[in-house]
Amino acid sequence: MSRSATSIIRRAVNEALSGVIAAGPNCLVVAISGGPDSVCLGHAAAAWARSNDCRLIAAHFDHRLRPDSSADAEFVAGLADAWGIESETGRAEPAPAIDAGRSPEGWARQVRWDFLETCARRHRAAAILTAHHLGDQAETLLLRLLRGSGSAGLAGMPVLAAGFDPPRIRPLLGIRRTAIETYLADHDLPHRTDPSNLEPSTDRNRVRLQVLPLLEQIRPGAQATLARAAENLRAESELLSDLAEAALPRVGCREFFGAFEFDAEKFGQLADALQQLLLRSLCARVSGQIPRRSVLAAAQAFAGGCGPAEMRLAPGASIERSRGRCLLRPTRWLPPAPPPPQKIGPTDPEPVAFLGFRFRLQAGARPGPAGNARLQLPARICDAAIAALPPSTPELAGLPRWRRPATPGLYLADRLVWGLGIGVVPGPLPHGISPAAHTLNWEPAG
Repeated sequence: MSRSATSIIRRAVNEALSGVIAAGPNCLVVAISGGPDSVCLGHAAAAWARSNDCRLIAAHFDHRLRPDSSADAEFVAGLADAWGIESETGRAEPAPAIDAGRSPEGWARQVRWDFLETCARRHRAAAILTAHHLGDQAETLLLRLLRGSGSAGLAGMPVLAAGFDPPRIRPLLGIRRTAIETYLADHDLPHRTDPSNLEPSTDRNRVRLQVLPLLEQIRPGAQATLARAAENLRAESELLSDLAEAALPRVGCREFFGAFEFDAEKFGQLADALQQLLLRSLCARVSGQIPRRSVLAAAQAFAGGCGPAEMRLAPGASIERSRGRCLLRPTRWLPPAPPPPQKIGPTDPEPVAFLGFRFRLQAGARPGPAGNARLQLPARICDAAIAALPPSTPELAGLPRWRRPATPGLYLADRLVWGLGIGVVPGPLPHGISPAAHTLNWEPAG
């Protein structure tokens, strides 16, 4: 037995999983396709689980893309039984129908992750383990480079992807394929072979079967060099993310019911690169997608006042402009539904709570603790109410349309007389009614 391959892989598994169980549930899910990489990880993870009193579940998903794919599921279940761990199998039901415009690889990846996450949540697992290795990291870097990705895409995959629920862990990411093959031979571990992985029919297969071997001939150790470049780019990407985060206050960015609003003029004063970083960061937050650079360039012009009032940035993310403000939001986002109006009068014993504020209407000039507005209203008030501002009100110059349903105003009958952020709205009282001084006081609720 090659002690070096076993010690290298088990040390990598131990380092990747150290502290995971202590910080969460005593359970892990390991994705096993039946191929050599996942069998190696499953075997090493099972040994770690026995030593650490951890429940381990082997999860296999049958995409039903090959006639004999069910045999892979039986094979994985047999391995799990031999290793003394649980197993669970998911299947594409019925036979898969792939959406138009979507690649089979993209579909297969998505449904597999859906199954793994469902399995992990059902068992309350602390993390999902996958068998990506050094070669996968190099392949990913090359493919994203060919697509023109920025530093975030070229950073490749991290060992720990903590931004998912549950986290995803790739213990073998720094391990060469030769070490995995030696481990399998040393422990006499069988595995399955997917014939489609041996055909240069997809970009990833061509990179794996043709490009990487050629690069290794030109420069031995090319895979490790590419993986190291991905790590360096990850550090740079994290710095750029910090710069984008620091720029948010400079453009007056604030969250608004799952979307992000910012000042278009201040955004236009940022350097071009920082504008792109900020838009990429906000787009990823609302949709999980990062727009292409060509779309980012159009969005920069849009935020500066050129083009339409609304545009799509990426699948699931759009940006719109109104009254000098921009809103980057999910594409199917709707403004918050306004609450029903609340009656208010100068004789009310308690303030009226509405949209996060408390309002009190009083006769005379009586400044309040946070804000106040002097109003000329009828001496006898019986039809005043605090209500949300309607999107189509013409008096609301300067207030973005998406903010109006979440902004309180004072109405006298059907006429808006005051709005938060826009102040007093002048207008005549009904004929024959004498005005009197009133004060509307408001302060944040709570």
